[in-house]
Amino acid sequence: AIALLAAREASQVYAGYRWYRALGALPLWNARFMALLTLRGVGGIAVGLFAFGNFYAVRRSVVSLVLPRRVGNFDFGEEVSSHALTGVAIVLAVIVAAALAMSLNDWTGLLQARLGRAFGETDPYFNADLGFFVYRLPFESALFTWVTASVLSVAALVVFLYLLTPGFRFERHRFHVSEYVRRHLAVL
Repeated sequence: AIALLAAREASQVYAGYRWYRALGALPLWNARFMALLTLRGVGGIAVGLFAFGNFYAVRRSVVSLVLPRRVGNFDFGEEVSSHALTGVAIVLAVIVAAALAMSLNDWTGLLQARLGRAFGETDPYFNADLGFFVYRLPFESALFTWVTASVLSVAALVVFLYLLTPGFRFERHRFHVSEYVRRHLAVL
């Protein structure tokens, strides 16, 4: 699946390059490609680090994970190593970061925020140049929306992962949440 998604993305980049080159707009393709690369790269790294920090905190709440194994007619429990659990946290963070970074598509907003010129006229209420409201504010608003969606997505995954651990349990018609889980969710 990862190879198919990577091949699809590569074919879209190549087709876009060929189309812009046929139209004689190669500088526009270069600007678009670099803006998307910057936007998705920085966004992916930021959300990846945030997700890994939270997934690692969930991993630390798991003292030991014992999976049932069977060899012949003999059943036994095998403990999963802490390195394997950390590796799962890393892989999950990379998948979440890639999925959320691919949703960043506002390359024109990034270029407008970077290259927009001042109008030379200031707003009387906020004392800001009108170019800020035309160029930077729409990009910052879109970025704020993406960050909020990313934090909520990671928070939902963290709650789901905690539901798989003994930190959340249902006893006597009530949810019991461990102190570690409460502290992590409060910080999150």
